[in-house]
Amino acid sequence: MALHSLIWTKPPTPYFRPSPIQFCMVMVAEQPRVVAWEFDASGARPASTKHNVLAAILDGQSVAKVTIYEEFSSKFQEGRSYVLKGHSLRGQSPPYIINISRETMFFRSAPIQMSEALTKQAEDLIRPISLLTPLRSCSEARDLVTVEGEVIELSSLKKITKGKDVFPMRNIKLQQGDT
Repeated sequence: MALHSLIWTKPPTPYFRPSPIQFCMVMVAEQPRVVAWEFDASGARPASTKHNVLAAILDGQSVAKVTIYEEFSSKFQEGRSYVLKGHSLRGQSPPYIINISRETMFFRSAPIQMSEALTKQAEDLIRPISLLTPLRSCSEARDLVTVEGEVIELSSLKKITKGKDVFPMRNIKLQQGDT
């Protein structure tokens, strides 16, 4: 329950330092992220990629999803239990994000019991279900969607700038059946 209350309870002060938490690393998935793109006449390709890890952790009663940055990912293994000390919280309102920094310490701990329901919940956090959705109802969908169809129009590659970062973008027009 410590994990659930940590993420969903507003800290008493902006300088709040949470107490250590014990958790089990239930499931991990590598999450490559392109941080820089290279553009040339033939298109765009990744110039620099970070390999963060997306993990589902549990404390025996609740499950949470955390991103473990590349420099910390070697400290964890799936199925092992740890105590996390020196972490902080990010965000303006619940659910808060557990922030791991250079001051954060990890210690191996005794195993935590995992129920089948919590393990399933952890798997759903890491690999969310994406249902096949008809194109005409995609705009109303609030979750991940999967569509199938024939590509009828593909725009040229555009450079989109956000802050000082540049990203490639392409518009795709799909046709599904006769619609």
